[in-house]
Amino acid sequence: MYLVNGEQIRKADQNMIEKYDFPGILLMEEAGRKAASIILQKYPSLSDFTVLAGPGNNGGDGFVVARYLSRVKSKHVTIILSHPWEHYKGDAAVNLKMLKSAGVTILNEEEDLDLVFGGTDLLIDALLGTGIKGQVRGPIRKLMELGILFDLPTVAIDLPSGLNADTGFVENLPIKAAYTVSFQYPKVCHAVYPAARYCGDVIVADIGIRSEAFKNISIRREWLDRKVVSDLVRSRPSEGHKGTFGHALLIGGSSQYAGAIALSGHAALHIGAGLSTVVAPEIGRIAVFGLGPEVIFRSLGGEHTNSAHLDTILALSEGKEIGLGPGWSTHPEVKDFFLEFLKQCDRPVVLDADALNLISEEQCWDLIPKNSILTPHPGELGRLIRNETRNNHRLEEAEALAKSHNLVVILKGPGTIIADKDWTWVNPTGNSGMGTGGSGDVLTGVVVGLLAQGYSSKNAAILGVYVHGLAGDLAAKKYGERGLTASRIMEHLGAAMVSIMNPKCD
Repeated sequence: MYLVNGEQIRKADQNMIEKYDFPGILLMEEAGRKAASIILQKYPSLSDFTVLAGPGNNGGDGFVVARYLSRVKSKHVTIILSHPWEHYKGDAAVNLKMLKSAGVTILNEEEDLDLVFGGTDLLIDALLGTGIKGQVRGPIRKLMELGILFDLPTVAIDLPSGLNADTGFVENLPIKAAYTVSFQYPKVCHAVYPAARYCGDVIVADIGIRSEAFKNISIRREWLDRKVVSDLVRSRPSEGHKGTFGHALLIGGSSQYAGAIALSGHAALHIGAGLSTVVAPEIGRIAVFGLGPEVIFRSLGGEHTNSAHLDTILALSEGKEIGLGPGWSTHPEVKDFFLEFLKQCDRPVVLDADALNLISEEQCWDLIPKNSILTPHPGELGRLIRNETRNNHRLEEAEALAKSHNLVVILKGPGTIIADKDWTWVNPTGNSGMGTGGSGDVLTGVVVGLLAQGYSSKNAAILGVYVHGLAGDLAAKKYGERGLTASRIMEHLGAAMVSIMNPKCD
């Protein structure tokens, strides 16, 4: 499902009106009608609704919502206008006038509103739409602050007022919505954190904008869904054997962090690779076999990978897909090996954890094979790009990194972002329980395991992130989010793959 920004949806609206002779007031009518229907479905027992209406088209949508709600027996609707009547123009003004005879109470922000808010069952936020950028001030800010103060169940029309449709950055604290009704396509702020945390459950309503209206608008972002992901899954031939499904090679581990690379090695098998080999210092043997006997272990001896191991590891890497970094450390000997290995590596690799930290130190971008997959969390991304504002603009920064170096970037966290040089995907699966040590190491193994099975870098990243998150969701159903561990996430990878292909197995 496309993720669009404010300009893109406005251009599509304009195309419908100008190229297809579809009156804008009918788009507003359909938006309001669909939103009212959803509100009644979600809150059938509530009877007192208050619509906060700004002077633009978002307020006009709210007027249509109010009109439809007011037609339902026993439902009472109050409109609170953010501005005087004369500020409402065009289609919004037409719909406001229609409310005069509809039995709807119309107030303005200058009145004493505490009693109104105190007696309301549900707040409908139609103050600001997709056009807002920058700070919100004046009467709209006052109404937003009242909404936050009273903390009522809230439905946002198109997006919570004050959010910028184009980004996950939060400049204005919005009224937190239980549901957001988005029109035609979700907006960037619905999927990208931290903005997404204010949107609640996002419901996308089709209001009749033709697909042709989106042509030549340069949409390059997508919110993943199960159908898109299931279409990526490759069939497994019934006559296949361990050689058919590829060989994953995971390089990492150190005397301090032996468990990380063990998780990666086992995760590659859990996602369907035929073979998985872990190359690590001898201390890693206990961790690898402690998780099970299926992974091949190649000991390097000592405490760190170093340049003396280069020829051995290059020979081992022949015919395998490679992941580097989990539990590795940034010891000078590891760094020397890493730089020499990259110079001689002739295919994409997966780089995680200390491999990313070494890149941050050396800024060795020219050595990284094109289409390699980087899997940073926000802190690692900040070090990679040397930018302390990383938590505010994570989408844009992941995209810029992928494009500038022709890489696939997996920016981990809620709403994990996958970006290559041409396109961006935002992942909906996963939960807070996955914020636990080792979860990212499992993801690394998953992605390398998918590469081993013949997936492209892009598809391995997309499928790997979605399945990893879904495995966390399935594990949370069994253990609760507080009870999640990386091993429990890994145990549910196979079930997650089955679920993607057959949703009834959830």
